[in-house]
Amino acid sequence: MHTTGTNVRKVLTYFVMFFHLLFLVNTVAHASSETQDITSQTPTQVTQLHKATLIVGSEQDYPPFATGMTDATAGGFTVDLWKAVADEARLNYTIRVLPFHQLLQEFKDGKIDVLINLAQSEQRRHFADFTVPHVIMHGAIFVRRGKNSIHTEDDLHGKSIIVLRADLGHDYAVSKGWMNNLVLVDSPVEGFKLLASGKHDAMLLAKLTGIQTLNSLGLDTVQPLKIKIGFSQKFSFAVAKGQSDLLGKINEGLALTKSNRTYDALYEKWFSAYEERAISRSDILLYLTPVFAFFLLMAIYVYYRRKVEREMAGAALAEAKKLLATIIDTAPIRIFWKDKHLKYLGCNAIFSKDAGAESPNEVIGKDDYQMVWRAQAAEYRQDDLAVIASGQTKLFYEEQQTTPAGEVIWLHTSKVPLKNSSGEIIGILGVYEDITEKKHTEEQMQFLLLEQKAMLENDLVGIVRVQDRVITWANPSFEHMLGYGKGELNGKPTRICYINDKAYHDLGEAAYPALKSGKVYRTQLEHACKDGRVIWVDISGTTLNATTGESLWAFLDITERKQVETALQNSNQQLNLLLDSMAEGTYGVDTNENCIFVNHSFLKILGYQSQDEVVGKNIHELIHHSHADGTPYPASECRIYASNLRNENLHCDDEVFWHRLGVPIPVEYWSRPIINDGVLIGCIVTFIDISERKEAEEKLRYSEQRFHDVSDAAGEYLWELDANMIYTYVSTRAIDVKGYTPEELLGKSPMAFMPEEDIENVGNIINRAITSRGPFKLEHRDITKSGALVWEEVNGLPIYDKNGEVIGLRGTGLNISERKEMEERVHQLAFYDPLTSLPNRRLLNDRLSQAMSAGERSGLYGALMFLDLDNFKPLNDTHGHGVGDLLLIEAASRLKKCVRGMDTVARFGGDEFVVMLSELDAGKSDATVQARLVAEKILAALSEPYVLKISTSDEFSSVEHHCTASIGVTVFLNHVTRQDDILKQADDAMYVAKGAGRNSIRFHEEFKS
Repeated sequence: MHTTGTNVRKVLTYFVMFFHLLFLVNTVAHASSETQDITSQTPTQVTQLHKATLIVGSEQDYPPFATGMTDATAGGFTVDLWKAVADEARLNYTIRVLPFHQLLQEFKDGKIDVLINLAQSEQRRHFADFTVPHVIMHGAIFVRRGKNSIHTEDDLHGKSIIVLRADLGHDYAVSKGWMNNLVLVDSPVEGFKLLASGKHDAMLLAKLTGIQTLNSLGLDTVQPLKIKIGFSQKFSFAVAKGQSDLLGKINEGLALTKSNRTYDALYEKWFSAYEERAISRSDILLYLTPVFAFFLLMAIYVYYRRKVEREMAGAALAEAKKLLATIIDTAPIRIFWKDKHLKYLGCNAIFSKDAGAESPNEVIGKDDYQMVWRAQAAEYRQDDLAVIASGQTKLFYEEQQTTPAGEVIWLHTSKVPLKNSSGEIIGILGVYEDITEKKHTEEQMQFLLLEQKAMLENDLVGIVRVQDRVITWANPSFEHMLGYGKGELNGKPTRICYINDKAYHDLGEAAYPALKSGKVYRTQLEHACKDGRVIWVDISGTTLNATTGESLWAFLDITERKQVETALQNSNQQLNLLLDSMAEGTYGVDTNENCIFVNHSFLKILGYQSQDEVVGKNIHELIHHSHADGTPYPASECRIYASNLRNENLHCDDEVFWHRLGVPIPVEYWSRPIINDGVLIGCIVTFIDISERKEAEEKLRYSEQRFHDVSDAAGEYLWELDANMIYTYVSTRAIDVKGYTPEELLGKSPMAFMPEEDIENVGNIINRAITSRGPFKLEHRDITKSGALVWEEVNGLPIYDKNGEVIGLRGTGLNISERKEMEERVHQLAFYDPLTSLPNRRLLNDRLSQAMSAGERSGLYGALMFLDLDNFKPLNDTHGHGVGDLLLIEAASRLKKCVRGMDTVARFGGDEFVVMLSELDAGKSDATVQARLVAEKILAALSEPYVLKISTSDEFSSVEHHCTASIGVTVFLNHVTRQDDILKQADDAMYVAKGAGRNSIRFHEEFKS
């Protein structure tokens, strides 16, 4: 402590010296200014300098610099220091106490003349001029004691950090890129209470202020980390930019408080409780700006000149030279002076190092063209000549310089004419400092400020700051959204934005409790515009400052979206009316097969009372879970689901939907995928009850058989034949069936247009009709004019003469090609697997029955094999059912190649196949050997790799998959074993093979024994 006190006293001694020198500079400057035109001062400068009472700003509760929350209770180090300075400078003032960010804004707006505790920064130099710092404080990181993961400054990334609004700690955090994690407060007390509550991770603040605030609060759960952070605060008195006279008066007062030790007493009073002093000798030397160095040199020079003029050149001159040499050698800035020809007369060591010289002596006598910055020499020369010619100083301007390493840096330069004792200009004196790093920091800060401004002033989202339900600020987007001019909403109650009192009160009751609990409140509601329009907005609100009740709100105009939603609602209502007016049952499903809507006919056909019984449920499990015979219909095999995944339409008439009472209803349905913006979102299915249609078709066919007259065949084409079977009349509609005109058909026999294999059968039917003297009906094929083959249904009856003799035939013809194709499809769907075209379970049962009957006649054994593909499910899971279907098709093809034409390969569903071998040996042992050979052949064929060709939207690719089979075999003879038992035996054997490790064959007889 003794050493620290000694160091502090030394520092204060240096401080007193600099204040005295600064006072001397101000005195000289004042004397010089008398020769200048007083009208060159701006009106603002004159006004503020001579104001009867200055408005002095002090922030709320920032100990030990500022204490108290009101004007009357203002106290602290800077308040006491200001009072002493103002007394010495004879300045009248009144103190205004406000939160710091409001204080700073009023200073910028010209409502406050002096800020007594403003930390210096490059950004603030754009709007303020500063005195020498009265205190220099280092920043610190404050955290909770105990459980803490923050040990270095880098650990702050991603953490929730509390900062004082508009404080340098705030600016520093923004420059580090932490702006998204900042929590802004108006006072250290508010910040430490938040930190102690555990809601946030750390707080950035001047270390001394933080320690004193913690002591006053009695908080021992928060402490500063013993690490250095990259910002410090040089607290000074500040005046508006350009108020040099007022700044000079304040600096003069500061110097006097140092001389009479008032400053020391105040410092001891407010800072004696802390080991670390705010100012050190190194700080003084480090933070001497080019301004102070320039004025110090100028002061010494003026002091030297006046001593000569007053014939006191002797001892004073020697002392001045000594002091000047000391300052030049120790100043942390570059100092140089040139003659009128711009040759260097001298410089300090740090300047010579910049010039690439070993010492100042190497620089003397040279000009800028001989330095490493020769690229800027012309520019430097132009500035130097302008200063010499005008006799005016050129202060604090920026320029570039090339370093010995070839790098271009930025300088902060000041130049002044160098005069002799007679006042003649004999050269130029200059100082500069390297501000490259500051320049980069300033550019980064400017970028961040522009970025923040762009975010706040965006054209899409309205942003509003509210306190006590009064708008304190709104961005242009919100003003434009509601039709107000710039700043027109500021100070207005938020009630003007609501359509009525109820909406206003309802939002308050819902939103503010949520905000107080730390949550973000969000809703959608109508807002009133200035011109009476009503718009819909999406609102999000969050708390900015719990103490002051400030909150921040974001608004997005969703009027168009709401209009679209309303239109969609109306459209849905119309669609529901349309659906409910349809006779067909209709339902929609999402991609999970869950029902999203049904129409009235759906409920009626399937026996449900309301939509609630169906909507939201898995539609397959509800109405499509089983085949017509009651066997399970897995969802994985559902044709609707599969076609939907393939984005294909589906028409099916061989399946059933299940009534609510458990009765299967044959249906014909149509499935179509629902696509939205290129994305599959479900499908819609329409169906009818086929049983009613079939009944109607049956009635129609029965009715047609009752008509024996040609007139009853109206609508089809009419024809008449003579006794020789030659056309004597054909109606014009014949062309729709045969492709020939009536003229082309007359005189020809209908047999001429039939395939040769149909002629005999047609002739026999007609002859029987003539013999029986009754009507006839037949179906035959016709070859049309284009060569196409069509099916024709012919209804006819004999024509008799008055004697009862047959003289010809008369009837109708109908193209039934589509019906024939449908019948063929029905047959195919009824007896064949739609994927592989193999016989299905029904056809296999029929053929098994035939084989058993044939075996009874021939005495030959047959064999039945159950096959289940191993390792099939992973293919489906990885590549989808479409690729799985390709493998099943390939497996079916390989199976057919392994058996004879008389044998049957069937698919039972999924990855299960059945192979039936007919007419094996009459001996069971030999028949078993034959069956085993075929089974081994099948096993080998199915084990070969599968290379499956698949296509995407614009290219083809292939998938290679390895798949084996487990085969169960049983041999049978006629009807010794029941048909169902044969199937079960093979099935049981297959499961034994699968349990034995798969890719194997098991005979029922083997494991049975």
